[in-house]
Amino acid sequence: MSGKMVAVVCVGCTGVRACAEACPSGALVDRDGGGVNLLADKCTGCQKCVAACALGAVTFDSVTNKPIICKHCGVCPRFCPHECLEMEES
Repeated sequence: MSGKMVAVVCVGCTGVRACAEACPSGALVDRDGGGVNLLADKCTGCQKCVAACALGAVTFDSVTNKPIICKHCGVCPRFCPHECLEMEES
């Protein structure tokens, strides 16, 4: 029997970034190359960005009351125990 694992990751949207469009406080700003950066001091914790992401790639940290936004830093692939994640240039 084998298990199933699904990695839902930010694809670094270009053009319209639904999460940023949904943010009423302007806490999500465009990042060069696609995706967004979180300005934590502007975030109100409304979770509208979570609901707006069609991929489900924006999650919420109830401890910090802030969304978890992927920065495409490459840490996840380095720590993936199954070696199924990788970073690649688009």
